[in-house]
Amino acid sequence: MNYKFTSKHAIVCAAAALLLSVATLSSAEQKSNNSDRTLFNCLEKLPENVKYKFTVDADVENSGSTKGNISVSLIDVDQPDNHEIPEGSEEFIQCASELLGINFNGE
Repeated sequence: MNYKFTSKHAIVCAAAALLLSVATLSSAEQKSNNSDRTLFNCLEKLPENVKYKFTVDADVENSGSTKGNISVSLIDVDQPDNHEIPEGSEEFIQCASELLGINFNGE
């Protein structure tokens, strides 16, 4: 079998290599941005000198299509019966919500 490598083949290969390198760079940049954000970074957004209990609870069913419920709570341990969002914790809640991939509507 004779195969002749033409300039058209070279252009297609160069374009494919360029697309692959751009995709690789984009993926590496996204991983770098995500790896910088951790739950510990979010915890730094909480007010100082207050003790909190932070809980994430998830029920997942993976039978055909993944379904689940995620429950997140943040409680000021000095006010355990207060069901309001602890004062000053809004930045933490926003950060943790983004990290966990959940929508927080403030209710």
